[in-house]
Amino acid sequence: MPQFSLTLTFRSDAERKRHLETVISQLQEKGAHIIYIQSKAAKVGEPPTTISTVTMTYKAPKRIKLQE
Repeated sequence: MPQFSLTLTFRSDAERKRHLETVISQLQEKGAHIIYIQSKAAKVGEPPTTISTVTMTYKAPKRIKLQE
């Protein structure tokens, strides 16, 4: 089964937690097996704003499109 990556960007922890739970459940409902989740913090813009980037790696028969 091929592996795919999905990268999500968030501006707040509350937004990240709520949306991440939704994305994980959507992937699992469509038959994906989540292999790895990595989170990184970064600063962007002027003045610098902290963002969080989450990258998920999953196995599935084909790339899964998520509902927004």
